[in-house]
Amino acid sequence: MRVGAGTFITVPPGVMHDFRNPGDRPARWLGIVAPGGLERYFQEVHDLAVAGHLTEARMRELRLRYDTEEPDAIPRGHWAVLS
Repeated sequence: MRVGAGTFITVPPGVMHDFRNPGDRPARWLGIVAPGGLERYFQEVHDLAVAGHLTEARMRELRLRYDTEEPDAIPRGHWAVLS
């Protein structure tokens, strides 16, 4: 589902999801996660990227530590394969 400015969406636990800005203008995103702690995942990804150390192995390590995963293939109906 694509959403626009001012949209609020709830993603239940266990539901595959992602977020992207497909436009060419900057966007802001506010994510609220409960229970807390996942914000450290995003900070670690950011820090590794800025330092030039974001590798598949590091991402795999972070995903395991923060109980998140990346699908093997883009699911049918995903916005990235609709265009």
